[in-house]
Amino acid sequence: MFHDFTTNIQGYDLSQPSIKDMSTIARGQIDSEDSLARQANRVIFCDTELMTTAYWSNFYFKEYPGWISKAAEERKYDLYMLLDPRGVESFYTDNPEHSMPKPEDRIALFYWWQAELNRRKRPFVVIDGNDWETRTQKAITVINQSILMEAG
Repeated sequence: MFHDFTTNIQGYDLSQPSIKDMSTIARGQIDSEDSLARQANRVIFCDTELMTTAYWSNFYFKEYPGWISKAAEERKYDLYMLLDPRGVESFYTDNPEHSMPKPEDRIALFYWWQAELNRRKRPFVVIDGNDWETRTQKAITVINQSILMEAG
């Protein structure tokens, strides 16, 4: 999580991340989303958002900056596609450096997201299936339906 964002910041070192880095990451997320949304042609896909940043902050530091949760409440997305980690376990590589190398941890994160999206009354669909082709087709169908509903 830290590496993905900070590789784009020249001179930024996250070899020893701290809670203060979460605000930098969150602000960068907001700036990136807003910039890309201005350039988008109707659709923008975000692989992460502020609820994710709050989750990982809590995961690593047992706390998160309060403004992140408030900002997450204020930002709206048309649809979340929640990927169910079950059914594709064989596709995961065994990488002990991954923050969630065990399938049960990924499943717990899936349930956290599901509960959080329900609690916040956010629109979402679960993308599941036993292979990537099935999942891809489900995602394409959902996206196309969402675009048609918006246009209609």
